[in-house]
Amino acid sequence: MQDCGECTLCCKLLELHEVPSPIETYCRHCEPGIGCKIYKIRPEECRQFQCMWSQMERVGTELRPDKCHIIFSRAGDDVISARIEKNHKLSKLVVNQIKVFNKEGFSVLVFRGQTSICFLTKGHTEDYARKIVDGRSKLYRRSN
Repeated sequence: MQDCGECTLCCKLLELHEVPSPIETYCRHCEPGIGCKIYKIRPEECRQFQCMWSQMERVGTELRPDKCHIIFSRAGDDVISARIEKNHKLSKLVVNQIKVFNKEGFSVLVFRGQTSICFLTKGHTEDYARKIVDGRSKLYRRSN
């Protein structure tokens, strides 16, 4: 498992309920680029969340969420939900990673504000991917 280091993008892009925090706004307990000020007693929803980057082997820091401005999260056995910062585009590096996910049998839904883009793997439909993501991933919730 990879260490988050100074990455705090999940503190900005996840919609938290235990510590109310809308998407695209850092949690009040986060010190951007440093970490959580209440890490040892952080809410359960924060304790349970693990981004895909932290779980991936053989992936460099260039795909760490704070470096590529997108955070990937497993929504199900074969679907990944992702949220990209509003002011950023999908970089070539990120698109290549999505292609790797697709080749490995994962569909990927990328959310930015109110919009989303679906990258389907063979055999999946957009309805299937959205059904899996709906309600299961903290990244799915749409910002206002």
